[in-house]
Amino acid sequence: MVEEAATGSSLRVPASVGAAFGLVIQIAVAVVLFLAIGLAAIALNVATDFCEAQHWAPIWIVMGMRALEVVLWMVDVVCCVTLIVREAYDFCLMIWKKGKA
Repeated sequence: MVEEAATGSSLRVPASVGAAFGLVIQIAVAVVLFLAIGLAAIALNVATDFCEAQHWAPIWIVMGMRALEVVLWMVDVVCCVTLIVREAYDFCLMIWKKGKA
């Protein structure tokens, strides 16, 4: 229940609406984290391309940077999908339990 102090009125919403709002917040957090890690991988790609073009690093370092970039992308996708699936599962489970009660 959310109350307004100035008017004294109150707003009542079902628990499922609160859970849906929580789901939306969690998905937004997942997207922000996905973008942050994705930008780091893109920055690493740009740095790797620059080092490779300028011949500033031996090939084994460039290959290691490329491997790190791929690992970053894989971890990024796995974490984002895991977070979204878990939150959607919790939301569906809560709705299902409320429907049975």
